[in-house]
Parts: sequence; C-alpha cells; structure tokens
Amino acid sequence: MKHGHWLLLWCLSLPAWAAQPDPAMLAQIADLHARAGSTSPLAASAHAWLDFAQEEFIELDNTGVAEDALARAQQLVDWIEHGQGHAVAAPDPVRGSVRVREDLWQRWAALVSKPCAQVWRGPAEVKLIWAGHEQPELGERHASQQVQDAEWRLQQAENCAEPSPVVPAPSAEQRLPLDAPIVPPPVKSVSRPPTLEKIPNVVHFATDRAELSVASRAALQQVLTALQTYPQLHLRLGGHADSRGNARYNLRLSERRVAAVRQYLLQQGMPASRLEVQAFGMQRTQPGKPTLLSRARDRRVELQLVNPQVVQHLQSEVQERDLQK
Repeated sequence: MKHGHWLLLWCLSLPAWAAQPDPAMLAQIADLHARAGSTSPLAASAHAWLDFAQEEFIELDNTGVAEDALARAQQLVDWIEHGQGHAVAAPDPVRGSVRVREDLWQRWAALVSKPCAQVWRGPAEVKLIWAGHEQPELGERHASQQVQDAEWRLQQAENCAEPSPVVPAPSAEQRLPLDAPIVPPPVKSVSRPPTLEKIPNVVHFATDRAELSVASRAALQQVLTALQTYPQLHLRLGGHADSRGNARYNLRLSERRVAAVRQYLLQQGMPASRLEVQAFGMQRTQPGKPTLLSRARDRRVELQLVNPQVVQHLQSEVQERDLQK
C-alpha cells in the first residue's frame, strides 16, 4: 500500500477528540461576540447562542446544531447593528435538539410581556435548546448543567422588578392643607441575601490547554453569584497540571490556567483586589497510579472562598461537569 493510503487510514482512525475544529468558524464566533456588544437583551441572547455554537464546533458535532446556533447568533447581531429591538419572525427549528422540561418552557413563555425579563429570557431559551441537544446524545447528567442554568435565568427573570412609573407633582387642588396630619410611609422589610448552596470549588481544563469551556464558565457564574451576594468574600485561585511533561512546563501551564480564570472573573466585573492567585504546576496531583480520570481531575483551578464568617454558611462542591480529555 502506498504511503499516502496509509496516512489516510491513520487519519480516519484518529479518535474524535484528536481532530481540530475549523479555525475559520472559531474566528467568526469571536468576531460576532465583539460585534454583539453587551447592552441589550438581543446581545445577551447572541452571546448565549455563540457559546453554544463554539462548544459544539469544538466537539465536532455533526448534527447541524452548531451551524443553526451560529446562524441564530448572526441574525441577532444583524438586528442589533440595524437597530431592531426584537425578532420579526418565528425562528426555524434547531437541528439536533428535542424539547425538554416543558415546565420551564411554560415559564419562559409566560415572561414574553415582561420587559425587564428579556435579558434573562433569551439566554434561558438557548440553555433549554442546548439541554435538548445534550440529553438525547449524552443523557440527563450532561444536560443537567444547561437545565439548571436555564432555571436560574428564568428565576432571575421572574424576580426582576420593572422601573417605577414617574408620578407627576400634585396640582394645587391635590396638595394637602398645611394642618393635615403627617402619615409616615410604611417601613419596607429588608430581605436577607438568598441562601446559596453547593458553590463549585474547582474548574477543569483539556490536555495542554488553558481555555475555559462553556461548562467551566457556567460553574464560575455560580461562584460569581456568591461573590456578588457577599461583598466581603475573597476568592483564592490555585492552578494545577497533571503529571505528564516536565515540572517547569507544567508550572507555566498552571499559571496560564489560573490567569484564564482570573481574567474571566475580571471581565464579569469582579475587582482584582478580591482575587488571589497561585500556581502549583504538578505538585498536587491525584494519589495513586495515573489514569485518564485522575489526570482530567488534575488539570484544574481550585476556587477557595475566603472569609470565615461567611464561608461557614456556604456549601462547596467538587463539580466535574466540565471534565475534559
């Protein structure tokens, strides 16, 4: 057999994770992220569709869902750039996705006439469609992150308060006489911050990579909620690598990973003064003989909330929804 035929057979035998996504598609996604901006409900939906498309392109999905998600994002960005405030036609179905969690779809539909809800409602739709893609393909466990994210966004949408209407000043006829009794306004009850449970304390990375996956960013959003709810909290970030490669390279890799998490949190508005970073390289790997699973767990950035008075009321969890090869 000729050398070229052997090369073709070798390429076809490569596992799916060894292939690479189309760089042109990833460049188009990055361009649309930049063009979408961040000041409108349409922008929030566009970014959610782009995250969906990017994740599926990276995973080399062949159902058509990545192309459809990218087309939705492109359409939204076009509307943003042409000053259209809402969709003008019902969108086409998304290939490779089924309808899941009808109860959440009903909550989504009920929010259509609530203006302040739209910045949450649009991304919630994307998350439900994303879950409808993950569940038939990988099962409920892999779809659960998108379902939880959709449910959280719908809760935010339902809780949002519309701006109070502007009340005109009373006319002379409406003003109270000077001797009228003064009635103090009712005292508003101050609600305590919501109880937060199971805050993720780790995110994971692919082999030799320092980019955050969509699942990792979702986990970091839960951490951000805790940080925003409790301003006295600080976050300590610890970067790690698995045991393959030399110590110097792995230290640099763990530095890149912790820098990626820090940069993401800064972009979400978290002050640098509340973040501490440290890189450990391959010093703290899983005990025992290395396996694919243990190495996936080693490629991580640990997230430690710091403030004893607050942390004792929070519950952390070692989330593994973002484990990668």
